[in-house]
Amino acid sequence: MKPEPKPLREDIFVSLCFPEPLASEDDVSVVLKASRQISARFRYFEVLIIARVGDADDLLSACLSGSPHVRVIKVRGTRRHYANRVVAANEAIGDVVVITSLAEAGALDLPGMVAAASDQNAVTVFTREQRSWTNRLLQALGSASRFMISSGDMRTIAIPRVWMSRLLAHPQYNLALRFPPLGQGLPILHIPAPFTRISASSDATFWRRVALAYQLSVNAAPVALIGVGLLSCVVVLGALAYAIFAVGVVIFASHVQPGWFTTSIIQAGTAGYLALAILGLSMGLQKILEHLEPQVADTVVEEICNTDLPAQIHDLNVSVEMGHAPEVPHDRGPAGGSAP
Repeated sequence: MKPEPKPLREDIFVSLCFPEPLASEDDVSVVLKASRQISARFRYFEVLIIARVGDADDLLSACLSGSPHVRVIKVRGTRRHYANRVVAANEAIGDVVVITSLAEAGALDLPGMVAAASDQNAVTVFTREQRSWTNRLLQALGSASRFMISSGDMRTIAIPRVWMSRLLAHPQYNLALRFPPLGQGLPILHIPAPFTRISASSDATFWRRVALAYQLSVNAAPVALIGVGLLSCVVVLGALAYAIFAVGVVIFASHVQPGWFTTSIIQAGTAGYLALAILGLSMGLQKILEHLEPQVADTVVEEICNTDLPAQIHDLNVSVEMGHAPEVPHDRGPAGGSAP
């Protein structure tokens, strides 16, 4: 006797996002398999695919015909790292948004991840044990950039809607959607992932790690600017102290080499002026970086959708009791006829 299937959860809407274009029939199979996994546990869901303009329509059509509630977002090309993840996060409408990859979706328990993220209201990440010298380098750069970086964290992440809004408001939200930022009070839940072989295009490749390290170095610019500003303050104070020293030598020394005072004042003034200029530039750049945000959402140029949620709803949300209506007696006149 087969056990009765569990009822579908109806309390949350799930957005399953693939922020990478489909390259083969195997990728289509991965998308359809992940869609079936989600539909077996949750009643309301959508599958969001981020594709490039000019990608083959036959693969996208296979996904549209093979799975319900599929949305295809076509975007222009961009060199910004994790730009498609930002587009997926902006376009997703679910209570829990799952951003995954084609290389990982087929080997992970996505429904369990969604349930854990919803029940505990936490950003949920699959993680593996990873020991590499690059991991420590990325962690150091991540600390300078205020991100929780680990090469063991997989690209699959589930984010509840309340935390998604906070991540999208982060100044470096392209990285925040991949690695949770530090100092934001985000609850992070790490789920041990099974051993899986990741394709050469994943974050485990050397060149992708180099690109990530470079971007983390760029995002660590505010920390470097703070160091430059502090060093400029020290140089200004040193130049001022040296100028005071030169004046004191002229006043109190019995013999001063001709031209020494003039040279010293010029050196102190030049160093002080340059330090003040660099300090001002550093403070100005820090102010600009606080308000400068990359515009990635405007890369969307087309949307293809087959979502029709009300089509599968046949039950009513009110109780209706059917019965016979009572007969209404006719009012007759004195002569037995009907009243006018």
